[in-house]
Parts: sequence; structure tokens; C-alpha cells
Amino acid sequence: MNKIEKLLLDNEKESENFISDVASHGCVNGCVPELIYYSDTIKFYEENEDLIWEILFDCAESMDTSILTMLDSHNKNVGNLCVFKNLCVWFAVDMTAIKICNEREQVLTDSHGNEIG
Repeated sequence: MNKIEKLLLDNEKESENFISDVASHGCVNGCVPELIYYSDTIKFYEENEDLIWEILFDCAESMDTSILTMLDSHNKNVGNLCVFKNLCVWFAVDMTAIKICNEREQVLTDSHGNEIG
């Protein structure tokens, strides 16, 4: 189990639908208490950079696109390195939550009712 999976599973102990909520709504909504503030996401990025880039690479490869194109489609407002690292962390956590839900064979929908994953 990697650090992101552990973070998600630990939080799920407190809230039954935590992982599916992260998968459906994303970290951008502040649903992961440990990853709301830049100071927290930057620290998490620096401690888990290799894992985050592995997730980014795997996702981009599965989507047949580049990492930067994939991240740009997720958030177009990356103006500095701090925001970029924050986006990388949130994206990796979101994708890990989706992966866990898919492994559990849960049908996920976004806020518009569209299936994701």
C-alpha cells in the first residue's frame, strides 16, 4: 500500500463514503483535510514526489497523452511552481481514489451525474 492509498483508507475509517466522495468530487473541494492548504500539499509533494510522478506517468500513458496536457485539462490556472505541485498532488490523490473505487467495482458519477473512471 502506498502513502496515498493509506491516506485515503485512513480517512475512510472516519467517513464511510470518503473515497468515493474524493473520486467523484476531487481534492479541489477540500474533502481531504490533510491536503487543503498549499503548505500541506507542497510538503506532501516533496515527501512523495516519486510516487506522484509514477501516478501521473501511468495516467498519461493510459490516456495516450502527455502529463502536461493531462494536467492542463484538469486545471488551466497553473501560474507558478507552488500551484503546479498542488495540482500534481490533488490529481494523484483523485486518480488513486478512482482506482480504489474501480477495484471495488463501484459506479462513480461526477457532480453532473456522468460516470467517471
